Amino acid sequence: ENIQLKKELNDRHGLAVVYVNVSNIYSSQGDPLSALEFLQNALTEFEKGNDKLIIGRVYNNIGLVYLNLHDYNKAMEYFQKCLNRNLEIKNIPTFANVYNNIGIVYKEQKQFDLALENYLKSLHYYELAGDKRKVANIYGNLGATYDMLKEYEKAKEMLYKAEKIRLEMNETNALSLTYNALGNVFFNTGD
Repeated sequence: ENIQLKKELNDRHGLAVVYVNVSNIYSSQGDPLSALEFLQNALTEFEKGNDKLIIGRVYNNIGLVYLNLHDYNKAMEYFQKCLNRNLEIKNIPTFANVYNNIGIVYKEQKQFDLALENYLKSLHYYELAGDKRKVANIYGNLGATYDMLKEYEKAKEMLYKAEKIRLEMNETNALSLTYNALGNVFFNTGD
């Protein structure tokens, strides 16, 4: 209904936003293929307006769908497109987000050194942006990756940094994830 109205009004931007919203609904309902279809439609409409920031976000969202589908090559393709688009406009928060997503892809592929490299890039940009919550998330990702590499002291160091930030911000849900990750490290070391 909303799609038809936007088409009749020739509101390309509004139509693209509706497509993104519908894709989010499909994603939350566990239907990634329909989500992907609507994201592709949104991309087509946004590209007509050439809004680099929004196009980059859609590329990132498409990459996330492919990541959830375990199609890592396609995920990387779209994350790289997002990164390239945002390099043109120097969007620091998006750099941080995309480098984190690329790190996740590499971690899923058991390419831990590349995962760490991208998490560290993400950390740098989140620190520049002053986003403490995301900084804590990246410390968590770093800690979990170091744990997988059996570099337990580095894992604990990163997880304690995440803990400190999450305590300061009173993030009890995220704090429980940090404690769970620390528990894994202690289990792996026999402590």
